[in-house]
Amino acid sequence: MSTSRAGTAGCRHGGRRAGTPEEDSDDPPGHGRAAETAVVSGLLHRRVYAGNATVLLCHQVDAAYWQEWTLFGLPGGVQLFVLLNAPIVLLVLHGAVALGLGRRSGDVLSAVLAAAGLFAVVFHGVHLLLGDDAFRLPVSLGLLAATAVLSPWQAALAGRALRSRARAPVAPA
Repeated sequence: MSTSRAGTAGCRHGGRRAGTPEEDSDDPPGHGRAAETAVVSGLLHRRVYAGNATVLLCHQVDAAYWQEWTLFGLPGGVQLFVLLNAPIVLLVLHGAVALGLGRRSGDVLSAVLAAAGLFAVVFHGVHLLLGDDAFRLPVSLGLLAATAVLSPWQAALAGRALRSRARAPVAPA
């Protein structure tokens, strides 16, 4: 063993100096650290989506208790409120499936859900600051606080996913 390679025998690189990750990887192109990072990022995105969707859908149940339609000045009471929430639930579920399948529409719907969460936090925050009595119970405030944390995080993940798609080469048809 030469002195220049002392201490490198048996290392991962077989005695050679470490180069770039691509040079060091035995994985075929499209695999390795970059692909692993993409998989982990996608998994995190799906989990944050699921968490935020759960919190926001629970907020909508809470909103029925607080008669949220009155804050928006909507006629029709709880009946119209429930009917208006049906397509929202459908879109949230569709977004979860599309995100799980790796479709661009999942990333777009994730960004939309995050924006809806941010709107809810700002809207209710303003009403709370103005002294409105609605949404002041601990669970109501907890749901809004969770939304305040999850929505920006989800927006960042959705934005990263959409930017990544914009940079990715398009496969030939």
